[in-house]
Amino acid sequence: MPSSSRSITHVPHAISLAELSQTRHFDLDAYMRSHTILPEKLSAVSGNAPANAKEVALKWLSVYRAKGTGFSGHIADSIRVTEASIISNPEEPSKDEGRVVCEIEVTEDMVNDNGQLHEGCAIYFIDECSTLALSVLLESKGLNSDGGVSQTIDTTFHSSAPVGAKLRIVNISMGIEEPMFCTRSEVWDDKGHKLIATAVQTKMRASRAKTATAKL
Repeated sequence: MPSSSRSITHVPHAISLAELSQTRHFDLDAYMRSHTILPEKLSAVSGNAPANAKEVALKWLSVYRAKGTGFSGHIADSIRVTEASIISNPEEPSKDEGRVVCEIEVTEDMVNDNGQLHEGCAIYFIDECSTLALSVLLESKGLNSDGGVSQTIDTTFHSSAPVGAKLRIVNISMGIEEPMFCTRSEVWDDKGHKLIATAVQTKMRASRAKTATAKL
């Protein structure tokens, strides 16, 4: 399959509370402070990341699971976080990296007309999952866990994945020095033992809207 280089603007799939699913006005900060992750969901995430960092990964994923609004919330709803860790960069051990591993099974609504995982769908969940690696590292350092908005997602497709394939998405943060963040991801077919896609994403903090000033 050909290499694909995309430049995609990430739009947050903001609403994830059931009672707020019908409104566009969503206080993200308030939600992140108040939303509670069930203990059994938190305990299902392995890895050495502190509990608050694991929790923030699950909270951000829940933001992407906007039912009835946003793009492909039902696909985000199928993503499961299995590991959240803080690791040392092998080339520069003094530098920490966030590592988040996610799983998803390819279903009929994720494939192209050849019955294989659609490249656009793969880039979608790479976008969401790779951001979690940033959030885990930022939270573990006591920083704002918002991974920012996408600037580019450069993706290479190595193989195809049919319906029923169980995918493992391994995501590593590469840099958290503002204003730019960077991540890398690998998508593996666990049943077929093959690499499906690799990607490098660059992100930055979203700018806040300026308040207009009236001139007399």
